[in-house]
Amino acid sequence: SVLTASQIQGTITSTADLATVRVGTVKGTSSEGDLLRRKLTFQGFDTVMDGLKALRAGRIEAFVYDKPVLAWTIRQGFSTRLKLLNNAIEPQNYAFALPPDSPLRKPLSIAILDAIQKDSWSEARTRYLGDDPMSAP
Repeated sequence: SVLTASQIQGTITSTADLATVRVGTVKGTSSEGDLLRRKLTFQGFDTVMDGLKALRAGRIEAFVYDKPVLAWTIRQGFSTRLKLLNNAIEPQNYAFALPPDSPLRKPLSIAILDAIQKDSWSEARTRYLGDDPMSAP
């Protein structure tokens, strides 16, 4: 989960600021769980788009959610008013689940490692998520 803030307000610079501002996230997600564990007050939204619209309108001052999804959604129509901050609330990794004895385990691992080493991977990340939206491939 990461932090998104309005470029106009600019009062949020770190996760510590979340205790002093109106925060939003998507209901029923791991981001909601992160905020609950930190005992932070927040408003839940049905969708990322609903939360970003509330942020843009000033009804909340920060929005916490999954970094790749936020990066892509902001680039689709919010980039002039919203800024994705590079403050991780709680790191989340993605994985492919396979049975322990799956014959696909090794070839899939090799294919993923091969793909993320190519320039096309970096170019696709930049095209869809912006400049270096993630600290790791």
